Amino acid sequence: MLLLFDASPASLVALEAALALAGNGSGLRAVYIEDRDWLCSAGYAFSAEVSAFSGALRKHDPDTLEQRLMRRREHVRRSLRSSLAAADTHCPFEVVRGRGVEQVLALLRPRDRLVVGRVGYTAGMGRGLGSLALALARRAPGQVVLASACKPGRPGSVAVLLDEPQAVSELLDEAADRARRLQCRLLVLLSSEGVDERALSAWLAASQLRFELCRLPEGVEKHGYALRRSLVAASAGELLLSRRGRLFQSDSAPTLLARLPATVSVLP
Repeated sequence: MLLLFDASPASLVALEAALALAGNGSGLRAVYIEDRDWLCSAGYAFSAEVSAFSGALRKHDPDTLEQRLMRRREHVRRSLRSSLAAADTHCPFEVVRGRGVEQVLALLRPRDRLVVGRVGYTAGMGRGLGSLALALARRAPGQVVLASACKPGRPGSVAVLLDEPQAVSELLDEAADRARRLQCRLLVLLSSEGVDERALSAWLAASQLRFELCRLPEGVEKHGYALRRSLVAASAGELLLSRRGRLFQSDSAPTLLARLPATVSVLP
């Protein structure tokens, strides 16, 4: 399991989710990505940055930026060490300089699960899902976990969204494994006419899990109100969905995924 960590509030939530998924933290690796392009741009005379809050223009200077990166790197390292100590565990930590998405993809091992915060420092500017999190959820070879702070203290259920017939079997197996491990209910959210409901009912009966089947109205991938309401009512701590499904493929996915009141696991 690979965790992207930069000491932001969202990455601290991601760390909590990663530790919960990894149990005692075994198999977890944390990485901090320094933006190589940001540093390289400082070599140009016209290079500057504009404060997102004050609008002030600041000229780039390579030496100053390198010092800022060094201070930031140490801050991230201390934050991770402190958080892991509080959880009475530890994990390897690596600092890598490169281009965000490409660098993370290069670090992923076969079958790695990637854990990221939903939003970065643009969260206060009205953005939906962060651009890095969205790009990784679209391109990572394995499962991507978009951690959320908006979740119940003790999950009452694990939810799975069935909106892509070809992904039903994989999603159900993954969700059932989570529900058994957490000893909670399985909430099955049906949002596709192509799903074989007779086979689904037989699978649920054979699973011996406590479950609830909920049919979502048409257009949930655009509005999501019924989906959010179902997750809240079931005290769902996690929602599993397919990258190939209608919700993830919809234009409103970045905003909707950022607002869901549960951690979202995107399966390829």
